[in-house]
Amino acid sequence: MLKRSTVLLVIGAIALGGGVLFFERQQTDNRQSGLEPTVTAAPNSAAEGEPLLPVAEQDITQLTLKRSGETLSFRKNEDGTWQMTEPNNTLAESGAVAFLLSQLTSPTVKTLQVDTANLADFGLAEPQITIDLVAQSKTYQLDIGGPDFTGDQLYVQSLENSTDPQESDAAPVNQAKIYVVSGGLGNAVERRTSGWIAAETPAEAAPAAETPADSTPSEGTASEGTASEGTASEGTASEAIPTDGTAN
Repeated sequence: MLKRSTVLLVIGAIALGGGVLFFERQQTDNRQSGLEPTVTAAPNSAAEGEPLLPVAEQDITQLTLKRSGETLSFRKNEDGTWQMTEPNNTLAESGAVAFLLSQLTSPTVKTLQVDTANLADFGLAEPQITIDLVAQSKTYQLDIGGPDFTGDQLYVQSLENSTDPQESDAAPVNQAKIYVVSGGLGNAVERRTSGWIAAETPAEAAPAAETPADSTPSEGTASEGTASEGTASEGTASEAIPTDGTAN
C-alpha cells in the first residue's frame, strides 16, 4: 500500500495540473471572445523578412506623404536628385528622402493576417499617416498604423493600386494582410517639414565681399606724388650748385 504522504503528493500534483489547464483554457476563451485581436500567420510560412513593396529603391520616382492635414510631395529628377513639389517647390534634402526609401524597401520583421473588423486594433482602420508612391508605372499606398506592444515596431498595410493579375498572395475575404516593420519608419515619416528641404550651400548663403577698386590705386598715386616731390627737391639742389660756383 502507498503511504499516506505519497497519496497526498499525487493528489496535490493532479490538482495543480488541473488549475494550470483551467487557466490556459480561460485565456484562450478571452482571446476568442474579442478581448484580444485574432492574428494568424500569413501564408507562405509567415513570410519572415518579406518586403513591403515588390520594387527596388531606385525604381521609385514619385512620393507623397500625408500626415495630420499636411501633404509633402516629391519627384525624382533626371539627375537622380529629388525635388519637393508640395508645399514648396525646392530641392529636397537627399538624406531625408533616401532614409525614408530605405525603410520602405527593407525587409519587414514579419507578416500577419488579421480580420478586417480588427484593423482598428492595429491603428489601420483610419490611419493618420499614408504614403503614396509610383514605381515602374504602378502606384502603391502604404497605411502607417500604430506601434506594437513593444513600442519599437509599427504596423503597416500595403495597398497596391495597380496589381499584377498573376500574383496570388492576396489575403482572403474579410482578412487583411499587415506587416510589422522597424520603428525607423516612424522616425522617417515624422521628420519635421524643414528637415525635408535641402540646406543652402555656403556660396548661396553669403557671397564673398569685394575689395574697393580705388584703394590700391590711391596708394600708388600717393607714392607717385611722393616720388615727384623728391624729384623736384633734387632738381632744386642741382640748380643751387652752379649758383654757388658763380659766386666763387
